[in-house]
Amino acid sequence: DYLKTINIFTKSRALRIAYRSNFIDVMYRITNKLIWWWLSYHNIGSWITTPSTFSKKILGNKGISKEKILVVPNPIDIGKDDNIKKKKKKIPLILHVGRLSPEKRVDILIKALKYVKSDFKCIITSDGFIRNYLQALAIKERVSRKIKFTGIVSKEKLNEYYNEADIFVSPAVYDTFNNCVAEALIRNTPVIIDEKSGATDFVKHGINGLIVSNSNPKEYAVQIDQLLKYNGFKFSSTEIKNYTDIDNIVAKFEKIYVKKNTENRKVVLDIVKYLFSGVFFYFLLVLGEVGIILHNAIKK
Repeated sequence: DYLKTINIFTKSRALRIAYRSNFIDVMYRITNKLIWWWLSYHNIGSWITTPSTFSKKILGNKGISKEKILVVPNPIDIGKDDNIKKKKKKIPLILHVGRLSPEKRVDILIKALKYVKSDFKCIITSDGFIRNYLQALAIKERVSRKIKFTGIVSKEKLNEYYNEADIFVSPAVYDTFNNCVAEALIRNTPVIIDEKSGATDFVKHGINGLIVSNSNPKEYAVQIDQLLKYNGFKFSSTEIKNYTDIDNIVAKFEKIYVKKNTENRKVVLDIVKYLFSGVFFYFLLVLGEVGIILHNAIKK
């Protein structure tokens, strides 16, 4: 669907050629295998950090040694406002924050809004290459009058949206952490996320949000209606603030570095190995870009 959309809304002839020849799909499959092979090369390291147990599981399933993977969450800093009190509004606000790209699955949210029975308005921030598609989809699903696409906004404006929002919805899958979900919880905004998200580490179903187990827009609509009508979650943001506090996270990294470097002092050798692996990874990326350029040149 997205490749078709790119063909419709993008003026780039190269993308249209790539779509028709299925070249992008082939390059993706090849690059994906090469990248996972490159990541397994990281087993030479003493340890690997990742921001969630969800991403740790994925890395472990792809050949990375689970014993070497340590979970350290991302730090979040969106201001020091405490005890945010939500003001009751006649029309509740649904918020989505995040780049507009396929893996964020904003299309699921837009399709779900068609089935929401409660009155609402929705704000979708940020930007991305499928924005035109999403705006067209909103028109197609007849919910465009209730959705506002803001584009990129300032940090101050984003904080205003977090404070005003009644619920936050992120259908994204395979996010290693999802900072935006954590930011919403810090602002005492209940969230709806997919079960295939790193945010499942700190989103507790029925306590500070709801976790959807399938990608059906109607299921998301049911959960949205439930929160809009009930929204009885009385959770404290203190836990998520402590979990993502930058001082706490720096302390975790310091503890890891001190302990691991004491266990294994071959630091110089490790640095050389990682430099080599990094150079090799970028070589793969450049190789893919060159392949696309040559392919398009031949087609012309």
